[in-house]
Amino acid sequence: TDAFNFAETRLTGNFLKTNKEELLASHLKGADLEVFAKGKKIYETEGYCITCHQESGTGLQKAGYPTLVGQEWVLGNEERLIKLALHGLYGPMNIMGNHYKGQVPMMAFKG
Repeated sequence: TDAFNFAETRLTGNFLKTNKEELLASHLKGADLEVFAKGKKIYETEGYCITCHQESGTGLQKAGYPTLVGQEWVLGNEERLIKLALHGLYGPMNIMGNHYKGQVPMMAFKG
């Protein structure tokens, strides 16, 4: 799977070089595009988010990783999302009618 290949690449350090043109097509320009690119890099590498939530953001429901797509806590309050990314999230939650025990650790980016 993509997640396995990504994890293997991350662990071995055999990264492929990418061009800025390979970034997700976006309507963003200038500074906004730079912030988007940095966030994308964190999601895909330093934050390890992609491993559980997948490239599409749909997660792995059977493994206990919820979707991020269309979620109010992702699209809503920016400060709350920053805190979640920095400190992680634990505990039971219901997302789109699915119950998650929240026992799988969400890696805190800040530590």
